[in-house]
Amino acid sequence: MANRFETLKPDTKDLVNCLIPAAAAGFKVADALEIIPADIRMRRWDCDRRDHIKDQTEDEVRNWGVQFLKDLVAISRLKSGKLEEFQADLRAEVAKHEPKHPWVRLADIKELKDKYTNPNRPLPASSSGEYSEDEFSSSSSSLEELVEQELPKGKRRRPRDHEFYKARSQPKAKLSKNKKQKDVKRLRRSSSGGYERPEKRPKVHSTFYPSADDRFTTGHNSMSVSDRFGTPDSAALATRSMSRVIEKTNGSNLELLRMQAELDAAEAEVNAARLRLSFIETKQAREAQQDRDARDKSSSILGESFNGVNSKHDIDIYD
Repeated sequence: MANRFETLKPDTKDLVNCLIPAAAAGFKVADALEIIPADIRMRRWDCDRRDHIKDQTEDEVRNWGVQFLKDLVAISRLKSGKLEEFQADLRAEVAKHEPKHPWVRLADIKELKDKYTNPNRPLPASSSGEYSEDEFSSSSSSLEELVEQELPKGKRRRPRDHEFYKARSQPKAKLSKNKKQKDVKRLRRSSSGGYERPEKRPKVHSTFYPSADDRFTTGHNSMSVSDRFGTPDSAALATRSMSRVIEKTNGSNLELLRMQAELDAAEAEVNAARLRLSFIETKQAREAQQDRDARDKSSSILGESFNGVNSKHDIDIYD
């Protein structure tokens, strides 16, 4: 019957042969077999049946497994070679599953290694099935609800079709009078079996849509770029739009005065934009005229110079 060590690759066999003396030296024993007491030592493994031989202990250290030996070396370093303390803790771990599995498992070694590495870790939950009222109220999934995650300021929310929620325990029913409960948007179950999210009022964003006449759209009112820069119909368009708003508004005189002030400000902006556009066009025309005059002047000077050179050349030939 083949054993585990014979089924390993050559490199893995070399690693096992190095780990065995390291584990023995770490626990300060002559033979690594002494690390695990005989009464809780692992059982032999039948490679053909792939099952333990429960009446035979595994006394060949090379068959203990690579990970098992690695963890033993790590534990010897963490415990500074204190073999008695390690064996006492190991017996306590085996006692938890002794009726069904009365020997050391790899999981026991891993548990002790984790315990020695993180001595201040929280204790695992009790397996007796008895829970206190506080534990039940804080850990029971039946008292949890789905809430939308709160994103930090400045971080854009994801599209509506990619929503993320987290489970949050419901607050206790009794609250102090001075402490107000924060308003949280809860998710309700829908008739289809999912969750309903309270709809939010959509925000209105200013969007520019480039087209043939460069329409600029803000909310539900649109105005072309030419209207914004002072065409003859721009003021009339703004006046008609404001008049429609005023007709629909049944507010006080102060509200009408505010709208009239906004209308005056819009007209002033249109006039200023028209003046800026006129100034820019005049300046561009003047610069273009100056460029044409300069080119014409340089062309005339070059023509006169060329004619003078040809006349002199003709005189020299006929002389």
